[in-house]
Amino acid sequence: MTYEINVSSIPQESFRLLIRTGAASSCTGKTPQWVTDIVANGVELYLEDVMTQAGRHFADRVNSQAITGGTPRQRAMALAWAIGAMVNPYVDGDLLYVEDPGDPDVKRLCSEIFGVGLGLEMLRVAQVIDARTLFKVASRFDFEAYGPSGGRLVRIEAKGTFNNASSSRQRVSIAAKIQALAEPKRYDRAIGLISSLWTVDRQRIFDIEITDPERGARDHFDEATRQVIRFYARRFDDAVGKREGSELLMQVADDPQLMQNHSQTLDDLFGTDARPSRRFWRAQLTTIYDGKRQRFLGSFWERSILPIPLSLDARDDENVQAYMAVDARILELIRARDFRGLLDYKPLYSGILKAEGDQFRAIFHLDSYGILRGLVTGELPLSVDLSPGKA
Repeated sequence: MTYEINVSSIPQESFRLLIRTGAASSCTGKTPQWVTDIVANGVELYLEDVMTQAGRHFADRVNSQAITGGTPRQRAMALAWAIGAMVNPYVDGDLLYVEDPGDPDVKRLCSEIFGVGLGLEMLRVAQVIDARTLFKVASRFDFEAYGPSGGRLVRIEAKGTFNNASSSRQRVSIAAKIQALAEPKRYDRAIGLISSLWTVDRQRIFDIEITDPERGARDHFDEATRQVIRFYARRFDDAVGKREGSELLMQVADDPQLMQNHSQTLDDLFGTDARPSRRFWRAQLTTIYDGKRQRFLGSFWERSILPIPLSLDARDDENVQAYMAVDARILELIRARDFRGLLDYKPLYSGILKAEGDQFRAIFHLDSYGILRGLVTGELPLSVDLSPGKA
């Protein structure tokens, strides 16, 4: 018997977080500017993005036979939502609320899931980390990531609580872990985050508490570049389903001579800007928005195989396909060894976008890392004009 996890039920409204700094005794040093800014201004998030980050908690261990369809990352996000939905999160007045499940085990489980999701997504939106370099580690801390443009390596410990019930214990735990890093060998920043879920009947005092001991900066350009290439290797595998392209990018990321100008040309492996290798696409698409063109390398999929959390009105007799692709500029930057450009990459435009014609209708989401996902009915042309859409 087959059951479905309905990720389209994730609330679509944005919400704002109330941020404060912690006072753990071991967290000494100058307060970073990003902390000062985010405490003063807060940050705006979307729950779908929070669930995507929450899925990183167990992305490597999701059983594809138990949860089918989609990419590994999408299956992890779906599982995170299946757990998080037990407290029925909703947005009211630009704030995120949950319902009290009345079960302490459910509270702990959901608090942990949201603790990871809210914390990592806040760091991504605040541009403290390059989320393409995020990876889970089996050590005292939960995650590692590099800062934007190959900046410092960040160690992240993300915890959660319910109505601020256990923040004191979480604070002590984070302080002890940071204290153990008094003589770091390769880490020059450690961030502790405590996220609290709130029911409407309780007085909200914070959404996220940040503990950040600032140390001197180090350049991790080489390591960050390799992590970003690995990120896109996985995304090309998700989008196109051609293992040879993904494996080739992984080999490039692991090449000891990657940063050497005399190392072998990548043209034979990746193709050219005008004619990218077929290892990296099945269907190309050029999109035009506000006069700006972007070209994507991807593939069409059956909707059941690649669930897309978007809504497209279609008649029962209309076939709706999923489309996933990566901005071709990514491959161009890697081929040209413009690794600074790769780390600084941002798409020309992003967000929820739609396209319509006499023979087709489509809705797309283009994220800040150049990953395009969409639903299409009819015959999608090779080039489409986009306009703002709604999820």
